[in-house]
This record gives sequence, C-alpha cells and structure tokens, in this order.
Amino acid sequence: ASDFLKTSDNPNHEIYLISDFQACQAPSKPYSDESLNDAKVYFVPVSGTLENLSVTRVSTGFKPKMVSKTMKIEYEVENFGKNEHKTEVSLEVNGKNIETRELSLPAGEKQAGEFLFVPVSEGMISGSVGVKDDLYSMDNRRYFSVSVSKNIRVLAIYQDEFVRTDPYFFIRHALDPDGSASNGVSISTATLKEITTEMLSESHIVMLADIDVVPEKYATLLSAYMKKGGTVVSFPGARTTSSSKSGIIDAVRKDGIAMGNPYGGKVQSKMNGIRFGEDLAIMNDLLQFDYLSWKYLQEIKADPLEKVLATADGKSIIVERKVGNGRWIVFACSARNDYCNWPELKSFPVIMVHLIDHAANGIPDVRNTICGNKIKLCPSSNSIDVSEPSGTFKISTVKNRIFSFEDTWIPGVVTFEGADIKAAVLNADVEESKPELLPRDKQISSVIGHEVSFISPESTVVDQIDSSRKGSSLAGLFFVLLFFAALLEFLISDNHLPYFNPSASSVKGGKA
Repeated sequence: ASDFLKTSDNPNHEIYLISDFQACQAPSKPYSDESLNDAKVYFVPVSGTLENLSVTRVSTGFKPKMVSKTMKIEYEVENFGKNEHKTEVSLEVNGKNIETRELSLPAGEKQAGEFLFVPVSEGMISGSVGVKDDLYSMDNRRYFSVSVSKNIRVLAIYQDEFVRTDPYFFIRHALDPDGSASNGVSISTATLKEITTEMLSESHIVMLADIDVVPEKYATLLSAYMKKGGTVVSFPGARTTSSSKSGIIDAVRKDGIAMGNPYGGKVQSKMNGIRFGEDLAIMNDLLQFDYLSWKYLQEIKADPLEKVLATADGKSIIVERKVGNGRWIVFACSARNDYCNWPELKSFPVIMVHLIDHAANGIPDVRNTICGNKIKLCPSSNSIDVSEPSGTFKISTVKNRIFSFEDTWIPGVVTFEGADIKAAVLNADVEESKPELLPRDKQISSVIGHEVSFISPESTVVDQIDSSRKGSSLAGLFFVLLFFAALLEFLISDNHLPYFNPSASSVKGGKA
C-alpha cells in the first residue's frame, strides 16, 4: 500500500488494514515507513470465536512399513480455547474411514493417542487423522504418506564356517531380536562358499561383516547382484585391510564400472558422536549421540560418485556407492563393539532399522512441508502429472531442470508422476491454530510505527471514518488553505496594492 501511494496522484492517502491481529502472527518488529507520514492509517479488527481444536501432530514412526505388519499412527489433538470440548477423532487411509473414537479435551490441554493399521498390499499409502470441529476447518485434519513394502530379507555372509566371534551378534539383536521379523526384517546366514544366484536373488540386502578375501566365483555373483539392483552393506573387522574386497572390485571393473577399493587402513581415533547427512539427516533431530565414543576407524577411500550418509569429526563413517542399478553401503566401523561403543547404545537398533529400510527400498520420495512453501522438483521428462484432492492436471517442464511447485496452500497429499519427488504432504502451520489475539493496546506498537485510527466493525463504518476525517483530513486542510489565501488576497489588495500596481497608486493620490 505504501508503494502504491508513493505513485498515486490522489491527494487523499488512506490505508485500511483489516485483520484479526492474531498474536502468533505478529511481525518480529513494527513496520516503519516515512512515506506514510502524510497518510491516514486505519485498523479494522475483526475476529470470530476464540475456541479452536486442532490436530497438531501425526507421526508414523521410523520403522519400515511392511505388508501385514501393524503400523502405529501417533497423533496429538490440542484445545486452544477457553472451554472444554467433547468431539470425535478419526483415522482415514486412502480415503476410507478406518476408525473413529470419542474424545473429551479440557481447555488449553492436548491429548496424545495412536491408531493401529495393518497394510494389506505394498506401495504408497496416504491418510490423515482428523478431529470434528466446526469452528475453524483448515487445521482439523493432519496428513501423512508412507511407503509399504514386503518384509525385508537380509542375507548375512560369514568368511567361512570357522568364525569364532559372531560379527552379526548386535545386528541380529537390533533388526530381528526374537526371530519373528517383528521389525519387518528377517535375517538368514551363509558362508561365502554357500552363496548361489538363487539365494542372492531372494535377498533384499547382503551383509559382509569382517570379510577379507572374496574368491572370484563369489565376487562375480555379488557384482552381478548389485548390477541388477541389489544392495551390499559391508562392515570392517579384524581381517579387513586396504586390499580386502579386491575380488569384488575386480569383478565390478570387468563389468565396465570404474571403482576403487572402499577401505584404507585401520587407525586409532578419539572422536565422539556421529552426524547423519543426505537421506538419513532426519535422525539427527531424533537421537542423541553424545555417548558414542570411538577407539578405531577404518579409513574410507574417497570416491567422486559416493554419497556420504554419516560423518564424525569430518571423517566419513557411512558412504553409499552406486553400482549399476544397485548400491554398496560401506561402514567405517565394525558391527561389534571393538571399533566403538555404538552397538551397545539404544540409538543403534533405531538407526539400523532405518538404514536397512533405506538400503532395501531407498528413502521414500516424500516431502513433508508447511502449506505455502514451494517444493523443488526435478522432472524426468518434459511434463509432470500432478494429482491432488481437487483433481489431476499436467505441468509443462524441461527435463532435468529444477522446477518450483507453488500450489501448496491447501492441506493434503499431492502426488507427482515424472519427478524425483513422488508425493508432498502439506499440513497447516501449528502456530496458526492459536486464535489468541493481540490486546488492543499492543496492536499498534506490534504492527506499525505510525499513528493509527481504529474502526469498529460493530458500528457504522462510514460515520467513524467521517468523524476521523473532520478537522484532520486533507479535504479539511484544503478549505483552511483556501481561507488563508482569500484573507491574504484581501490584505494585499487593501494595503499593499500600490506596491504591486504603481499606476494605480498615482491615480489614488490625485497628482497623476
């Protein structure tokens, strides 16, 4: 409005700000603009009820979502009003109501709960948790979207049958503690000389812990496994040297893929903690790693095509390399507690489950964001098909050129076909669910550094504006200026006319 008035030829400059003056949305500092010095500013405070219920959190957790395995959908409902409310909270999945339960929520309090849901097929599922509240509707429902897969099968490989210390002891207890695949992960074991093409094809992930020499026959099988889309996860150990896994590297090179040996030497370390990046960065906000201390570290040789998944003190701890259609995930620590104490900490099972899900399925291409934020997409073709609750439409794009999707104002799940992101989950900003208003005396000082007139919508607006304008508007000032101009004209013509008209002065004296 200020910019518009700067170029306006209208002499009467007035700005009307119609707002509910919601306290949580007040600016960090009052707006100030000297160009408004000759403008009249009016505030028109409007508001409805200050009662509001909102679903403020929905979480599906970080365990892999598996077919026929129960998944938890946690939620929180908050009462931002001054009165107790009885309502209903419900779970919807793929547009179908799954369960509804009654809820009584005291004023100013929140209540947590969870729904249980069993997926019956693999693929993406979308859902929401909603609360019945007629006062404000945009925050009554909070959405989620997850990827469901079949149970993950892990094949753990031993160097030979003479291994004394089980390198998979902590891994087994982290992923499948009771042998029932309760985390959606099952583990089977074999030695190098026992693996076959059929055995590998039935496994989502192959683990190599404390493996040194891999004979050519089995190295070729592992290379082919990765090229077809399989994932190998390797941990160093007592046997590991800078030449370990060289057989696999040779097999990969024969297939035309340039790659160096992932491991360097074993070095002492006095580091603490771990920091996750890339696809696992979300774990930094959920877990504390202050107690993780290092004794040794297997150096990981840098590769220009690798993706660093975790670091400690700037050193690579977990990296991911692309091998054909598959991947090789390399750890700098063993799967036991001889390199560091991480396998003994509570964070280890959580990270391992999350990492195995990533290794088997990749991180689901889902973005969670607040309504109104742009979503950057990388198109895989010259168009993107977009599906949202209101319908489906096509967007023209340029292949591999980043494109910003801006239609994100309505809460819900938006899916994309032909982009690197498959779905975007849009939810309202929790702060906007708080209906508390700025007190009248703080509305001016919090919003603008300027004199303000208030207009109440409860009485006649025109009369209030006219009253405000009297004696102070530009129209009134114009009449005052006219009065002074007329007075000056009279004084000049009566007393000082000879000065302005000498000939008239001579006539008046009678001597001309």
